[in-house]
Amino acid sequence: VEVTRTRHASSCLPQALTCVSPTTLPDTLIVNMCSTSTPSPCHVAPLISGCPINSTPGGSGATVEGVLVCRMESGGVETVVGVAQDPLFGPVVLFGLGGVFVEVLADVTHRVPPFDEAEVRRMVGELRGVKMLHGVRGRPAADIDALVDVVMKVQRLALDLDGELAELDINPLLLRPRGAVALDALVVTK
Repeated sequence: VEVTRTRHASSCLPQALTCVSPTTLPDTLIVNMCSTSTPSPCHVAPLISGCPINSTPGGSGATVEGVLVCRMESGGVETVVGVAQDPLFGPVVLFGLGGVFVEVLADVTHRVPPFDEAEVRRMVGELRGVKMLHGVRGRPAADIDALVDVVMKVQRLALDLDGELAELDINPLLLRPRGAVALDALVVTK
């Protein structure tokens, strides 16, 4: 395994390792297939060799182009922001609770763009789990302004790329007390 070292920042620990594959969608890979507290990039190569890269639910044979090394993130509330294509309305923007919650609770809301920031705030209020964003059990509230900014930018992207963008899925988008971080994203073109 060849490791290209572009930058080393000890503040980026711990790290998460994720396969980069054009033939396998990110959520079909084994979740957390490899995570560790690695002291430096030179220690990454042996870990990559030990990762079950070919252990996808569809069996081995996935084309793996590389491994993405990222800082592990934690804390905050996992949400989902995305775009789907509706045959009648065109691009539709969705927002909801993300991570496993999107599959288990299906707590999402949709809007046809264009819409304004006030409409995004109404979308937030429509969620059954909205209290998670306002802080529960001693946890701090999520940065709703950062969420509004992300949804407005995704809406703009959906409108600008209408005809080219088939699907966009940012899941999870981790909302923190200050800011938001996209932990995973999928873009499908037409």
